[in-house]
Amino acid sequence: MKLADLLHDADEVYHLLASVDLSTETLSKPELVGIYTTDENMFDEIDADDSGDITCEEWCHWLEKHSASLDELEAGSGLSWLFNLLVEIRIACMSFMEVRKAENARLHREEEVKAVMVRCEETFVLLAAQVEDGEEPLVLKADFVKAHGGDFKVSDIWALCGSHK
Repeated sequence: MKLADLLHDADEVYHLLASVDLSTETLSKPELVGIYTTDENMFDEIDADDSGDITCEEWCHWLEKHSASLDELEAGSGLSWLFNLLVEIRIACMSFMEVRKAENARLHREEEVKAVMVRCEETFVLLAAQVEDGEEPLVLKADFVKAHGGDFKVSDIWALCGSHK
C-alpha cells in the first residue's frame, strides 16, 4: 500500500462524495457531513481557502498532510488511517446511493399507482355514463366484463395487483 495509490483512490472517493448532490465540481460541507459523520472542524481544516467548498486538490493535500503527521507519530499509521478512511467513505457513499435508488423506485411506483388510479376513475366514469335515463348510476360486474371485452374473475385482478385481500 503506497501513498501514491491511496491518493489516486482519494481522488476517486472525492468525486464520489462530490456527486452526492448530482454534481462533481466541489464538495460542500453538507455533502461531506451528510455522508461521513465527522467533526465539522474537519471540513474547515480541509477547506484551505475558506471558500465553503472543498476542491479535489484541497482534499488530496489535506489527506496527504494528515497522513504524514500520523506517520510521524507511528510509522505506517498514516497510510493505515488513510486506507481505512477511504474505505469507510466509499462504503457510506454506496449506502447513500442505494437508499437514494430505493427512494426513487418507491416514488416511481407511487406515480405508476396514481396513473392507474386515474385511469380506473376515468373508466368508472365512462361505465357509469352508460345508464339509461332514470336508472340509478350503478356499475355492475356485467358492465365491467363488457368493458373488459370478455370474461374475467376478481382473482385475475388480484393477481395483477399482487394482492388477494
